[in-house]
Amino acid sequence: YGEANQAMAQLLREWVLQLGLPPINNFEADLANGYCFGQILAHHNLITAEAFASFADNESAEAKVGNFQMLAPVFRDLGIKFDSYVANQIMVEKQGVALRLLYTNKQAIQSLEQNAFSSSSKVAHFEPGAVRAAEPGSVAYLSSQKTMGKLRYEDIEKTRFDDRMRKMVPNSYEQKLTAHLKKFQDHADAVAEENRQVAEDDDARAVQEDIDRRQGMLDTYHQNQQFAQEWQRQGVKVHRANMLNRRAEQKRNLRFEMAQTTNKLNRSTKKREVATQDVMNSIDSFETTLRRLGKADTEELSDEAIKTRTIGAPVTALEHMHTIEGTLPSFQDMQTSANSHIKQIKKKKVEEDLSRKERDRRRRKVLLDQQAAQKELEERRREEMLLEKLCRQSKEERKLAEMLWECALHKDIMRENRAFRDKPVSYTHLTLPTKRIV
Repeated sequence: YGEANQAMAQLLREWVLQLGLPPINNFEADLANGYCFGQILAHHNLITAEAFASFADNESAEAKVGNFQMLAPVFRDLGIKFDSYVANQIMVEKQGVALRLLYTNKQAIQSLEQNAFSSSSKVAHFEPGAVRAAEPGSVAYLSSQKTMGKLRYEDIEKTRFDDRMRKMVPNSYEQKLTAHLKKFQDHADAVAEENRQVAEDDDARAVQEDIDRRQGMLDTYHQNQQFAQEWQRQGVKVHRANMLNRRAEQKRNLRFEMAQTTNKLNRSTKKREVATQDVMNSIDSFETTLRRLGKADTEELSDEAIKTRTIGAPVTALEHMHTIEGTLPSFQDMQTSANSHIKQIKKKKVEEDLSRKERDRRRRKVLLDQQAAQKELEERRREEMLLEKLCRQSKEERKLAEMLWECALHKDIMRENRAFRDKPVSYTHLTLPTKRIV
């Protein structure tokens, strides 16, 4: 209640105690059946003792309807607005309705005590408990002064009030049946709620499994993508290394070919120089020989003699040829010299062949060593990649094993929950106190 309603409630409690009636603790619950209103009206002789004896102090629907049916005409005679809607609100214990009706009842009784209905009333004092005749200003007087039309209207209004009350208040058989079936209905509601909770748990578990499965697929996709990117990076790195090795090999081959060409040019140049030197040496030796031979003929000649010989008549060609033949070495000497020169050439050729074969052998050895090193490098790289792949696969297998273990654990928990749900349920703890139903 608010502050005003609390003050009103305290005033009404004191008023009820002054009347000598039982105290009111809860206005909605204590006034729900209408018996307290009957006590107040009977205390003020507004209803007869025979009529008050028909009031029932219990919580059944029939008792409530009967009490308010007997209270309705008295309230109308007192000028209190009371209909089936107000009665139903009081019976269903709507907050504040019974409090306001009791307060209105108190004001009406006090007005009746003070002869507030008519200024021409002959009643000067109102004595509770005293039996009076139908005096002006009293309820009995007002009832006796009603016309036939008014009585007819009140009869019709009473009939309508009774019909509405009967329609608003459920049947006692239905109430008993509802109260009897309440524990079963409560159990059915509890089972339905439990089934709903289980269904929600299953749906949530299915959604979580879908999320976990999607997350696992995303993780696998990201791992595969990362592996492909790593593989691509390694491929690019290997390709770059291979291209560098290829360029280095091409440079080495180019340097080797340039060295071979240079060596060949050097050898050719050396051969030409040697041949030129041989020719020069042969010419020098030939001239030396000619000079030595000519010096032997003219060794004892004086300059005058040489001058005279040169100025003298020339010799014939035959003579000159014989002279040249005499200066040349013999055929045997020339053949010996030629044979020795041919032997030197053959020896030099053999040495060149041996050196070329040695260079070829060294070159093949270098190539084989490079191929072996490249093969060993590729084998090592392949082993590293295989080891990394095995590590990643073992990690995925461990993760899969953990997921299988979690699934097995979830299955065990679900099996235990299913076994627990399948156990027979004791209904004793589900029985709830029957609530008052109007």
